[in-house]
Amino acid sequence: AYLFLRHWRDQHGVPHSPPRRSLAWGAAAVGHARTMVKLVIAGCINDPLFWKARRAALHVAADDVGVDDLDVRPLMPTDYALFLEGVKKALGGNAWLHTDKTIAFADGDVGYIGGPKAFGRWCFDQSKFVDTEPVDGYMEFAESALRDLVKDSTDDFCFLDMAVGGEPIGRLVFQLESSKLPLTTGHFMTLVAGPPTPEGVQASAQAGPLLESKVTRVLPGGFIQGGDISDERLAVFEDVLFQQKLVDVQRSARATIGRSCPLVTLDLANMSVELGRDFEFKGGEAVYESEMDAETLAKQAARVLSV
Repeated sequence: AYLFLRHWRDQHGVPHSPPRRSLAWGAAAVGHARTMVKLVIAGCINDPLFWKARRAALHVAADDVGVDDLDVRPLMPTDYALFLEGVKKALGGNAWLHTDKTIAFADGDVGYIGGPKAFGRWCFDQSKFVDTEPVDGYMEFAESALRDLVKDSTDDFCFLDMAVGGEPIGRLVFQLESSKLPLTTGHFMTLVAGPPTPEGVQASAQAGPLLESKVTRVLPGGFIQGGDISDERLAVFEDVLFQQKLVDVQRSARATIGRSCPLVTLDLANMSVELGRDFEFKGGEAVYESEMDAETLAKQAARVLSV
């Protein structure tokens, strides 16, 4: 464990320091074997409180108080929601009530520690560490990490500005899995920004038929659906057969349920996004992009990057 921690410090530029004190959860006194644990800090990459917790975790790990393995995980909001679901099942107890965008826990007898505030108190108990930097000071870390993720990604990104009664209420940023599902995400990008130019670049958000479209259904705590646009505004696809199929689906939905088939569904629980149709026509036949069923494919085509 000592060699591992020394190697980890060398990799991260953390100075070596002698042992100071045993861990508060019961590491033995002098002359007894000390309990060593793995500490995990996970959170949304765009949450400044995650980066604040990360700094505290690095300090505790460097302080030789019994942490022999530190696992720091900056995650996409969608990935964090899935990760948190698994952690709750594994830890049980108070972990089921966790709602923060950052979580800390350890193996052994420690288990669930809590969110950023609880973790800060825990760090003080272990090594008397107090972070006096305000949360706003970590906003740059969160924004920089988000910019680096976007810059290094081969996927497409788009945003959704929402308003109620003409008053803006916020922006959602989506990451489209265009490297894995170029057909599905390409159709959606055409709805967002209009048809691509001959150079392959989307024209403009001002040209997309989804601009100023309405929310058609809201299930509190469940999902939001929208994308009700006129048949005329759907005339943006090079694939005429696909365009006509989309128009037919919308007309059928209006006739049977009184509203359009949703082109966008936001899953409020998991912060994921379902996109619209996933096929194109070749030789008059519908060709699907993936062997996955349509519902699974739609759910894997995009995710919420930031709120």
